[in-house]
Order: sequence, then structure tokens, then C-alpha cells
Amino acid sequence: MRIFLPTKYVLVSCLLLSVVFGWSQDSTNIGYKIEGHLDHYLEDSIFLGYYFADKQYLLDTARVENGRFTFSGTDTLIPGAYLVVIPPDNRFFQIMINESRPNFSLDGDLENLEASLTFEGSRDNTLFYENLRFIAGKRSEMEAINQRKALAGTPEEQAGIDTSIQELNREVMAYQGALVEENPNTLTAKLVESGFQIAVPTFTGTDEEIRTKQYLYYKK
Repeated sequence: MRIFLPTKYVLVSCLLLSVVFGWSQDSTNIGYKIEGHLDHYLEDSIFLGYYFADKQYLLDTARVENGRFTFSGTDTLIPGAYLVVIPPDNRFFQIMINESRPNFSLDGDLENLEASLTFEGSRDNTLFYENLRFIAGKRSEMEAINQRKALAGTPEEQAGIDTSIQELNREVMAYQGALVEENPNTLTAKLVESGFQIAVPTFTGTDEEIRTKQYLYYKK
């Protein structure tokens, strides 16, 4: 698994934004409905959008009253990661759409979105933000460990800190491995799984023999 702890957790900024989005008109007139409430929201509108290539596109606009809004329409949404875009500076947070006719609600605080967002009727979004919060916590732990390592004065101290780093990475791998195994049909699991690395065993031989064995292992 690729562990993102030392730097900004890039699952949001890279993997999700590379998903191809779109939608098609649904003749049954049964579309999507996403209700939301955000504390400390002062604007009178909010937007639902998506990424295509390196550009943002808007799909829907909702009026906001007392922090409450509803995105709804008769379009059939293609499953993927969508954006809730907040004017006037176009900051956004992401939501998972795992079905063509989603119907769920969200609640959060604009001043601390990642930590406060909760969802009803969407297991995928609950998993997604639980994973983000877990990684954020482990990233903070990693930063503290790296600070200790920079001040370590002896090889023994550094070795002990390296052990702590390995243990932290194992915790992340165990958590995300369980997430994928227990929720195989969710977008969150697929996105987390796409960050996994193949565990390659240690091979012996000459440099050329080792490279050949590694190549053949990857091809399996």
C-alpha cells in the first residue's frame, strides 16, 4: 500500500479528480436528491459539480436558506466523485455517488468540514470521510515521529523511531485493508485499493536476475 502520511494525503486531490464523470437524461423522471445542512454558511446558493480532465463543470445549483439546501433533478448520475462547490471562492468538498439515483443527506460545519461532515443514507460517503479522518490523525502522528527522528542523537534512537514508523504504516495498511475487504462494492474501497502497492518478495541473484524475477512477479 502506498502510505501518504509524510505529505498531504493525496487521495482527494489526485485519485478522485481523475475519475471521469458525466450524466444522462433519465426518461423515468426519477433522479437524484441530496439534502444538505452546513453550519456557518452565509451565501445564498451552492453548486453541485464534477471534474472532467482538469476542469470543473457545474451540474446543479441550489438555493440556501439557514444553511439548508437540496440538489435534485431527473438526470441519472454516473457513479463517481462529485463536488459541492462553495461560492464565492469556489472551495469545495467531495461526495461519493455510488448509484445512479442517489438519495441521501449530509450535515457539517463550514468552519471544519472534513472533521464534521456526517451522512445519512450513504454508506460510501461515511466510509470516505472516516478514512480521511483516520489518515489525517495518522499523518499527525507521523509528523511528530519525524520531528523526534530529526532530533535523535544516536543510531539506537533512530532505529527505535524507525520501528515506530513501520508500526504506524502497518496500522494504516491494516485499517485500509479491512475497509476494502469489508466494503468491496463501494467507491471508497476502490479508491483506497488503487493506492495499494504490490508486495514484492526479496529475490536473490545477480542484479539482472533480481530485476527479471521482480518483472515476472509483477506480471502475475
